Amino acid sequence: MTIEVQDLSFQYGTLSVLKHIDLKVEDGEVVSMVGPNGAGKSTLLKCINRILKPTRGAVLIDGEDVKLLNLRRAARFFGYVPQSALHTFPATVFDTVLMGRRPYVDWVVSSQNREIVYEMLIQMDLDHLALRQFNELSGGEQQRALIARALAQEPKVLLLDEPTSNLDLRHQLELLDHVVAISKERGISVIMAVHDLNLASQYSDRIIFLKKGELFMSGTPEQTLLPRNIREIYEVEVMVNNDSRRPHIVPIGIR
Repeated sequence: MTIEVQDLSFQYGTLSVLKHIDLKVEDGEVVSMVGPNGAGKSTLLKCINRILKPTRGAVLIDGEDVKLLNLRRAARFFGYVPQSALHTFPATVFDTVLMGRRPYVDWVVSSQNREIVYEMLIQMDLDHLALRQFNELSGGEQQRALIARALAQEPKVLLLDEPTSNLDLRHQLELLDHVVAISKERGISVIMAVHDLNLASQYSDRIIFLKKGELFMSGTPEQTLLPRNIREIYEVEVMVNNDSRRPHIVPIGIR
């Protein structure tokens, strides 16, 4: 399933945040959006997921305009995870992830739905916390629970806003390992906003640089993670080590 962003712009009042964004993501492709704070990464994710209404342009999924989808159908296409839980609520981890099955159930939860929830809990290393209250979890555990909930929706597109921001190094790697494996196994397209260029390099099929709300560059890690591009976007000097499987960024200093 292909998702396509066509000439998308967005503004808050008179403040232009996104300008003429064109983007196409294929089945099972993992795309990382990188760029400085305020570049428009989170806003673009929210426009794709219909949380925000673009000022102009369209988002299409297999040629169908997403603004024409009803809420339940849209929830079967998009799984969205914000940077952190905005509100905590009195529910167990199991029930929190079970909420991801809402687009498929009414009043009765089938054994199949429960099995899907258990599978997601295991994949996100949360099965031992299934009966804990969500609001008792650490920030990183809450983040993993929210990603498990999004995956329980069985979405066609997974939208992640800084998915590793509250995680330690081991759980960053474990989470992205899981996300990429599920993406490839099930053909789920992944679009994620990332600050860590080395994580983007290691886990992405394609990297998109945003600068001041515009698409600066798009390509493979090898094509995009070049010192001149990073200098242009971040105004810092770096070395890029290409001896490993993917480019590795070593900061030198502020330009």
